[in-house]
Amino acid sequence: MCRPPTPRSRAVSPIPESETEGKKSPQESKSRTRTFVPDIQEIRVSPIVSKKGYLHFLEPHSNGWVKRYVVVRRPYVYIYNTERDTVERAILNLSSAQVEYSEDQQEMLKTELEFTF
Repeated sequence: MCRPPTPRSRAVSPIPESETEGKKSPQESKSRTRTFVPDIQEIRVSPIVSKKGYLHFLEPHSNGWVKRYVVVRRPYVYIYNTERDTVERAILNLSSAQVEYSEDQQEMLKTELEFTF
């Protein structure tokens, strides 16, 4: 039987009550809760701008090229619509990014642009 989630003030075990019924006394069931501890890592963003300027990105939905303003402040790349845009439209984490090159894909795109994403 599916029930809507009930709001709770603390983390509890994701085990459904039906699986634990009959195995333990009600007092033991209440005392057995699981605490989840997040793995938090501080990442310091450099105040120094390494690079900035316009890049052309291949838009996935339209298969057309769009010009975006990019600012590199390690370890992130901030992507804006224009140079005057005050809201980041996307952020790339360079510490977990992978760069791949495919000659087949380059041929398929039929573009001579060098610095494209």
